[in-house]
Amino acid sequence: MVQIMAKRIIVADICSMVIDGNAVGHYFTVAQNYLDLFKSACNVKIAGGPVYKDKFKEEDLLLLDYNAESSCSSIENKRRELCNLRKLFDLCKDDVIVFQSSAVSTVYIGIALWAKKQDIYMIQYNTMSLDSTIKRFIYKTAKSKIKGMICPDDLIGREYQIPYSVVTDYIYTGSQNEKALIPFESKEYDFGFFGIITKDKGVLEVVQRLAKTNYRVVIAGYPVDAELGEKLKNVCQNKKNINLKLQYLNEEEYVNGIRNCKYCILNYSGAYSEHSSGVIYDILFNGTPVIGTDCKALKAVAEFKAGYVYHNIEDIDLETFMDEKVYDAYCHNILLFKKAQDSYAQQIRSFVLEGKKS
Repeated sequence: MVQIMAKRIIVADICSMVIDGNAVGHYFTVAQNYLDLFKSACNVKIAGGPVYKDKFKEEDLLLLDYNAESSCSSIENKRRELCNLRKLFDLCKDDVIVFQSSAVSTVYIGIALWAKKQDIYMIQYNTMSLDSTIKRFIYKTAKSKIKGMICPDDLIGREYQIPYSVVTDYIYTGSQNEKALIPFESKEYDFGFFGIITKDKGVLEVVQRLAKTNYRVVIAGYPVDAELGEKLKNVCQNKKNINLKLQYLNEEEYVNGIRNCKYCILNYSGAYSEHSSGVIYDILFNGTPVIGTDCKALKAVAEFKAGYVYHNIEDIDLETFMDEKVYDAYCHNILLFKKAQDSYAQQIRSFVLEGKKS
């Protein structure tokens, strides 16, 4: 059993990136997830720039001075990240610090320069911070001061050559599904996609497939590539069944959109299909089945049959998913998936609080 711990846990995002005035990524979600996971065992603080004031209560925050801004130069943003790191280490001299996966090499530099008695853990979704000679050198300077890595699979964990714990990107705590599920027949859309739109997410191919049908569809998110956005507009032009919203979504729009779809489609390809995806957990935690590519990113969907995985979106029979019995079976399996998350919650608490390796 995990014992109550005197030390604080600090969940830190030293980058706190803001693009065109909007917070991006899943950093708020991860911070809230770790707050929920550990608050019964110890004092937890969320460390982040001023953008975090919009999301978290003052008593839960350890406020850092800066956000990284898309309007600033890369040099200025690097200065801001280093200033945030210096302040963090000054304020947290004897704490447990869990670094989110942002500005990773900069975090290594800060650890090498300023870390002393802190117990440091890092969330790593990939090995990009080791993909060049200079990055590997920077990691080596900090490695001895890092107590462990938190990652989605063994392949990633082993690359860092220090203790690690394998857990999902988010861990279900029960706080994620406070709203009652919307009944099948009351859902606003049959299929949907939500989040940042990139080529490897296969959204264009989804729209091309669904434009040939009469299913109610919503595609909502910001395209990082203007050309991709124009292609989506062209396909959806005069398609009354497709609601195309090419914009950043706030958390309420994002969650309500997911909940109002019978299914969310994740047509991942290329590099995106090979690493973990927090969007999958957002969708499943909100009780919506996933339809998507049979790939590493959708491993949980395939394992628990919490939706349907395919090899080619053109080959699937979409009408099958309009059978409420099929939908109900997927929803039942989502409940089993959530229950299985209990072991991950216990595992991450033991790893961070007691140093037990997974």
